[in-house]
Amino acid sequence: MKEKTLNGLMEEDNVLTGEIREIDGDMKTLVYENYSKFISATDTIRKMKSNVENMESEMDRLNESMNSLTHQTTTINQALGPNRDKIQQLSRAHNQLKRLQFIFNLPSRLSRCLSTDQLAKAVKYYARAAQLLDHYKHMPAFKGIERDCQTIITKVKSQIESKMRKEDSVEKIAENIRLLILLKEDVPELRQKYLKLGKVLIREFGQEKKQAGPVTSAEELVDVYIVPLDTVVQYYNTLFVENSEDFPPKTKQEIKDANQDLSEAIQTCINSFFESVTKIIALPVRIPNELDNVIEEKRPLKQTRDLQILNEALAEKGTNLSMAVALDKQMSQVIEVWENELVNRFLCTVVSGMRDRMSELIEPPFTEDTPYDALSETLAQFIDISETWCREHVYNNCLIPLRECLQEDIEQSSFTERISNGLNSMWHSLAEHLGTFPNGGEVSQLNRHIVCLVSSRLCFDFADHIIARIYSEFSSKSANPLSRHESIDTIFLSDCQELTELFSQTGQTLLNNQIMEDGYALSAKVQTHYLSLQSKPPTKPSAVWREVFTRLQSVEQLVNITFPQPSSPEGRDVSDSEHDYRFGSLASTLEAPPIQATHSSQSLATMSSGTGEPLGNVSKFGNDVTLNMMHTINKLFEDRVDVYRPIEPSAEGACGALVRVLLKTLQEVVREMWVDCNIYQQLQVDVEYLGIALRSYAGDEKTSSALRDIVSGAYMRCSDPVSINADDLERMLAH
Repeated sequence: MKEKTLNGLMEEDNVLTGEIREIDGDMKTLVYENYSKFISATDTIRKMKSNVENMESEMDRLNESMNSLTHQTTTINQALGPNRDKIQQLSRAHNQLKRLQFIFNLPSRLSRCLSTDQLAKAVKYYARAAQLLDHYKHMPAFKGIERDCQTIITKVKSQIESKMRKEDSVEKIAENIRLLILLKEDVPELRQKYLKLGKVLIREFGQEKKQAGPVTSAEELVDVYIVPLDTVVQYYNTLFVENSEDFPPKTKQEIKDANQDLSEAIQTCINSFFESVTKIIALPVRIPNELDNVIEEKRPLKQTRDLQILNEALAEKGTNLSMAVALDKQMSQVIEVWENELVNRFLCTVVSGMRDRMSELIEPPFTEDTPYDALSETLAQFIDISETWCREHVYNNCLIPLRECLQEDIEQSSFTERISNGLNSMWHSLAEHLGTFPNGGEVSQLNRHIVCLVSSRLCFDFADHIIARIYSEFSSKSANPLSRHESIDTIFLSDCQELTELFSQTGQTLLNNQIMEDGYALSAKVQTHYLSLQSKPPTKPSAVWREVFTRLQSVEQLVNITFPQPSSPEGRDVSDSEHDYRFGSLASTLEAPPIQATHSSQSLATMSSGTGEPLGNVSKFGNDVTLNMMHTINKLFEDRVDVYRPIEPSAEGACGALVRVLLKTLQEVVREMWVDCNIYQQLQVDVEYLGIALRSYAGDEKTSSALRDIVSGAYMRCSDPVSINADDLERMLAH
């Protein structure tokens, strides 16, 4: 153990000894380097000291030389001073003589330029001498020169204008106009001449292009309109708008007038340009058909590519046009209108498609003999297929192609706004179409009823989940129909909420209108029957009620088919089992009503309104009159019953509404009709029959109370009321 410890200590000692040697070597190197630098610094200081001593002697010699030079310069300047003024005077005189010589030779120079067709040089010479001629025009010698120059310049102007009318390029026309401006011709007149000749060139160029065929592409529009017009505007700005060294500075009013003249002059060309653009980008009659033929292309519409070409051409070759008349902004407005039209054209296929589907619903028309099961299956399949088609068509055949056509050409925010506006307009049109109640002359009553109920169901389903699902699928977030608005982009949220409310109201209105129409029809039957009722002893319930309950049964069937109810908590399907029980109950009621109902001491036909006493035993005089009058007054001040309040979309809600209408109608009819003992007894039979038949539809206390009020009202209006006995009532109900 001690040997191992000793070996470890020796190894550590060896390591420390090696490190000490390395550190000693580093210290020696550091000392050597610092010593070398110290020696070098000492030498440098010694040299600097020597140089500074030499520099002082050199500065003294330089100072002496500068003083000597200054003295000599002063002496020379004083000696040459008197002659310098004479030289300057002679130089000015020489320059003046040269200008005078130029003026004296100007007529000959101008004549030579005119004869050799050097019109630009002639204008240049005259422009140089014009100010001097004007300055000396009062001197006789210069008057002749000015007269000769004017004669020649007039010929030069005439020749320039003649030559200008024959030029075949805007650049040459602009050069001639520039010469005329230098000759101080009327600028407003020159603006009109330039613009007129520029338009002539554009028109001639367009005619040449059209001779080869009509303009049918964006590339041809660029060549025929954008490039020539931009060139005309470019030279126009150089001549009449921008300031340059060749022309006098332009005032703000002159620039304003020039811009106005330009805008008015080229407006016709711009209108022609946009007319051609409108023709080229006109959308096909049926966009989906054209899309089907070019599925492989990323951007299926040729018009989109044409608009992109025009936009790029304006950015690269139409900068002057954009600055002068804001052609780029006008083009942006045209594109915006076109894109909105494209969105609407795609999305209007949704409305037309739903219109076609709704027309197919009644072709061939349904009849009263159509089996219930067949009708139920047909309508359920129609609703399911129509909703699936609408959702898939909007997303796959409208929104996705629109994204491919537009999104790369406009900003994301603008694209989303276009889609939002288009969808909003489409949904409103669809709601308006579905909410249009079919006219009676178009289809039969049954088919009108079916179309109205199916439209109502579609509206409720659109409001419930379809609209939110479409917006959710189009949004960039995950499409989860269970999350409703949570997965919809914020820009669509307000529209989605508003549209949900719109379709919910439309569906409710359709359902209310259909039930209201049925209620009017049934009320008319009941009213007509009782107002024409003849006085004879009753033998059975009025036949009108069999017609009423047949119609009620039909309404219940259709509403049950259109708005099937969910299963009950016990797992029993409410829409099927209760429907079968209800119709079985009603059928048995129509054929053989339960007899035991008439034996009850609470029979509706023999009970007063809430008194529990037989009406036949109630005296109409004395205190009983007061009691009956107070009962009538109390009924008048009861809460008003809203007969046509919003109807729940279910068979129970629809039939309950119709029952309320029928009872209200019978109450009002009894108030208007003449009642004797026979009619009173007939009403007793009918009310008892209604109490049994309506039990499956509205067997609540309000219904019973309304029926008692009908009998009570008839009793009060009858001069000699005698209630029918229970045996006769039982026999008549069983008839």
